[in-house]
Amino acid sequence: MTGTKLFFDPGPRPSKILFFGPGPGRGP
Repeated sequence: MTGTKLFFDPGPRPSKILFFGPGPGRGP
């Protein structure tokens, strides 16, 4: 999976992270 994807982080503080780069990792 490469490119840009919108990552929704579920948790006590829901936040939308625009993640750039390869891999299904989480942003900082």
